[in-house]
Amino acid sequence: LGSGEPDPEALSQYAWYASNSRSQSHPAYTKKPNPFGLLNMIGNVREFCIDQYHPQGYLLTKKSPIQNPTTPIQIREYVIRGGSMRSVPAQLRSAARDQTRHDDWMRTDPQIPQSLWWYSDSIDVGFRVVREYGP
Repeated sequence: LGSGEPDPEALSQYAWYASNSRSQSHPAYTKKPNPFGLLNMIGNVREFCIDQYHPQGYLLTKKSPIQNPTTPIQIREYVIRGGSMRSVPAQLRSAARDQTRHDDWMRTDPQIPQSLWWYSDSIDVGFRVVREYGP
């Protein structure tokens, strides 16, 4: 489009987002894969990552490399990446980085103790299952 904005018609072939999703997630196979053959790298649901979130996370790594971001360091929030079915086109990037909102997303979790892996009040965060290719 020349303005740096993604072409909505082309984007709709690859991603579920605010303009075409009706605020619902959809099966992964309902859109085209990206050039690497991966489905839903942008849109549909944001990806929960085990990396702990820090607002200045990238600045901290410049000073001293983080050896293991999953080690508890008194931070409760985790990184979520990519856009979702609720995102506008500019937010649909696999590098888009945000954080979980643990307390807000766990208000109605019926499990005692509450689970790190289940956010009952967040409908647009999921996780990616990865497996090695081959027999």
